[in-house]
Amino acid sequence: MDYDLTPYLFQMILKGRFSSGNLQILRRMSFNKRRRPSNVEAIFTQGEILSGIHPVQMALKAKNRKIHQVMYNPGSKRTETLLELAFARGIPIKQVAFAELNILASQAEKKAVHQGVVADVSRLIPTDIRNEDVDTRENLWVLLCGLKDPMNVGAVIRSCYFMGVNRVICPAEYAQCPLSPVVSKASAGVLEIFPPFSISHDVQGFLHDQIQSGWDVIGSEVYSDTAQASEYHPSTKPKRILILGSEGSGMPEELEPFCQRFIHIKPGRDLDPCVDSLNVSVAAALLIEQLRHDHK
Repeated sequence: MDYDLTPYLFQMILKGRFSSGNLQILRRMSFNKRRRPSNVEAIFTQGEILSGIHPVQMALKAKNRKIHQVMYNPGSKRTETLLELAFARGIPIKQVAFAELNILASQAEKKAVHQGVVADVSRLIPTDIRNEDVDTRENLWVLLCGLKDPMNVGAVIRSCYFMGVNRVICPAEYAQCPLSPVVSKASAGVLEIFPPFSISHDVQGFLHDQIQSGWDVIGSEVYSDTAQASEYHPSTKPKRILILGSEGSGMPEELEPFCQRFIHIKPGRDLDPCVDSLNVSVAAALLIEQLRHDHK
């Protein structure tokens, strides 16, 4: 049986307890038809809800986001280290019911697995790589063009971090999914400690400048008869940029003229026509390993 919360909300308005941020009304109520709900609690959130042990713990370590509050359920035994870290940073900590964590976590993902902890955090906004100082020891960047699936983006970021890529770049010119809590969860929290950079405009100009500075641009392609004919020759240059295209259309055609060479993954059997490629996160790991092997 549903209850009318209008009087409660009206009182909140009069008390000035609404903010410009998001307001989440979490209702803990008894559905006994003979009486009204026994308890109603309001939890106010100011940003996004990050859920799960690794995403929240890595966000606390990295300090790339503002963390407004950490909410946890005492039934989760793995939160102790995380809560100590939050306490040491002076971040508010709130104990809530497990069901309320379910409601909060579902803001980002319908069936999110929160592992007993969530954090109210600011959005993660990528920095334009043109504004960053580049370490001369950096030798491998990955440029993502138009990936739409947050699970793929998270998995690619995790693979890049593990495989030793120096930077991941997500140009604004090729719309990608935002760096959301879902991306963070899919990356097992790696997004928090290894956030991608952006290119605010003119990706072609950026690639031209990098080529002039001695970088080698390598395009990824789907294996085909044409790809088979164009044999891959390892780059002799120490600095390389690997371009990965979107799940559906691949690498943007207008970027192909900037690629000094192309790389693909040769299948281990004759493929069914409906299966022409790997998932982009799997392909990313294999291609990066090939590039690492070239310089061993």
